[in-house]
Amino acid sequence: MRQGYCIPNVNAKTSGKFFGKTKVIFSLGGNQQLPKYQFGSGDEVVVSIKHPLNDHKGWKGEVIQLGRFQLAIVSQDVPWDLRTGVWRLDCGANKTAYERTKTALNQMVGAKCKAKGLRKLVLM
Repeated sequence: MRQGYCIPNVNAKTSGKFFGKTKVIFSLGGNQQLPKYQFGSGDEVVVSIKHPLNDHKGWKGEVIQLGRFQLAIVSQDVPWDLRTGVWRLDCGANKTAYERTKTALNQMVGAKCKAKGLRKLVLM
């Protein structure tokens, strides 16, 4: 938690749709600032009640907005009892970086790649 990869005890509320997914806003309530965090736009977030590895109610989303007082994600897996209790946010991998890396590797090792030596090197 001290490194900023986890934000505990946040409240949640939905805020419409964003490209067909539910937008969820997390905050501490009132004018309380969130603790310093390492989350970034495009990061995957694991949302749970107590701990992401032990929580059967855990679900995932993707960060779309960052601020001092709130953090917003989008998800298709938002539970119906979202406003009940408090949540814990754990930072995961950055989906944008992952997708770009995957695309670049597919271009380098794909059948249309003209640099056969590079392709061989990557696949070693």
